Amino acid sequence: SRNFHFLIKYSMNLIVAATIFSLFSSSPNKIASTAESWEGRYFKQGQSARCADFVGTVVLKSGKTPPEGYQKCTSWLNWGKKVSLANIQKGDIVIYAKSGKYNHIGIYDGDGKIIHRPTRSKVVGKMNYKYRRIIGIRRA
Repeated sequence: SRNFHFLIKYSMNLIVAATIFSLFSSSPNKIASTAESWEGRYFKQGQSARCADFVGTVVLKSGKTPPEGYQKCTSWLNWGKKVSLANIQKGDIVIYAKSGKYNHIGIYDGDGKIIHRPTRSKVVGKMNYKYRRIIGIRRA
């Protein structure tokens, strides 16, 4: 009987600890895992300029609120918390520019890669996160 009560108390403590951990675990990892679930699949095939729309959809499915007008890269520049390149973490949103224009966005997936929606004719995939000039990194 004593062992049974100990096991019940120990089990309840584990459940409480797991619940607290899930409440406070970082949302960027949820964003990254949601993005990874798209890898190898099309996102709005045939439509162009949908990279920010992809990121917004991932953020929504992760339980977070994307910025208003999230279908455009510029809307992400003030979203969440600003992050330096030195502190980038899995799940952070990376915004790029080319020739002075905001033109691409992806989700940092660790190991120097982003997961992104490349073009209307390619599936969601990964690439080097430093492929172009980074103009902003944001965290949920």
